[in-house]
Amino acid sequence: MDIIYEIRRRHSVQKQTVTAIARDMGISRPTVRKYLNTVEEPKYERVQPAAPKLTHHCDILETGNDSYRFKQRKNRPQQTEKVEIIGR
Repeated sequence: MDIIYEIRRRHSVQKQTVTAIARDMGISRPTVRKYLNTVEEPKYERVQPAAPKLTHHCDILETGNDSYRFKQRKNRPQQTEKVEIIGR
């Protein structure tokens, strides 16, 4: 917000051009023009965050290893067993 006031002061009081203000402050000329044309300073409001990505997995997270998926994984043969079956 201080930048807007500084740009307005340089333009109206010191009578600097848009190009000179942009060069001195290191910002682009369209940004200087935008700040000169604004009526009121911008207001920023925090946007509500989106729903967490894990909400539909809450039952798995809450039950831990007791969930269906982990029970099925325990019943599968281990990798060493697969090697023995293939090797026979």
